[in-house]
Amino acid sequence: MKNKLLTTTAIAGLLVSGAAFAQTTVTGNLELTYKGVTNKSSKAASMRGLGKETQINLTNKGKLNNGMDYVAGFSIEHEGQEAGSQANHSTAGTAMFNENVYIDFITGATTLTIGADHIQNPDYEITNLVGAGDLDEIVSGINGSSAGSFITNIGSPYQSFGVGLTQNLGFGRASVYYAPSTSHVAGDSAGGFGTASSYIDGTNSTYEVGFRGDLGVKGLDAGLFYNSTDSNDKGQNSNSADN
Repeated sequence: MKNKLLTTTAIAGLLVSGAAFAQTTVTGNLELTYKGVTNKSSKAASMRGLGKETQINLTNKGKLNNGMDYVAGFSIEHEGQEAGSQANHSTAGTAMFNENVYIDFITGATTLTIGADHIQNPDYEITNLVGAGDLDEIVSGINGSSAGSFITNIGSPYQSFGVGLTQNLGFGRASVYYAPSTSHVAGDSAGGFGTASSYIDGTNSTYEVGFRGDLGVKGLDAGLFYNSTDSNDKGQNSNSADN
């Protein structure tokens, strides 16, 4: 019991003092794959190798003294190299700590989310662990010219740190999300708290509104999203997209 309480404090110290009860769980997964591709017309395009993904998930959930439910957690994920990054391992160290970082406050059908990579989003992409787009390859062939033609989460800020609200409508969920920066990083809330250099990174704020649900049809996953990013020029948007 002592170890459990210590873990709870470490994961969600912000919430424990006001919680009536809490439960902490730790899960994880390891996946290894092997892939081989032979291209008779271009020897350089042939490849073979192992792919891997490792992930640890920590979750703390409970009920606050005011009756609201909460869920807080984060994931540590380390994937294999993705296409185009074989020469540089340094970028993986930052991204592996930005996976599914969140605190949810839940009352009835309404959820307030603070964090990153957690709120519902227009991500319908299908990827594999080695980093090549197998779904595209099925349609256009290996290294086909039409790769990337499938629906992608263009412009979505869900991987950036921000705050959002989700409403369960029964036949789907409506949401709105705001991120003060389009970067995928968060400022230092300890030593750098209150200093401009910890938060100003040269990127602009962004928001997204959307809907995702089955519309009452079992097995259907319909979605409609719109996002927009503020421009440096007054009265203009630097980037907006329908998804």
